[in-house]
Amino acid sequence: PSEYAALYDLWNSTNGPYWNYLASSFGVPWNFTTYNLSAPCTNWQGVECACSNESTQTVIILQLNRHRLRGSLPRTIGNLQSLAYLDLSGNLIEGSVP
Repeated sequence: PSEYAALYDLWNSTNGPYWNYLASSFGVPWNFTTYNLSAPCTNWQGVECACSNESTQTVIILQLNRHRLRGSLPRTIGNLQSLAYLDLSGNLIEGSVP
């Protein structure tokens, strides 16, 4: 749940409804209309996960370059404790990585 909340906070603080999803990239636009903890790891564009145990997946990659993110990164991005790669290039991100 804390990783799902961190992704929601990222989406919310960087103008998520107006992100540009790339037709050349695998995955679908992020969707928070239904509460589905496994959704980010199954098909969301720019998100890759790894299994930490039989029932839990953790985010290891966020690749959201040129997705038209605008704003600042939320503190909760630090809840993505297994995040090994973060690419936010080509966006209008303000501030620093928490």
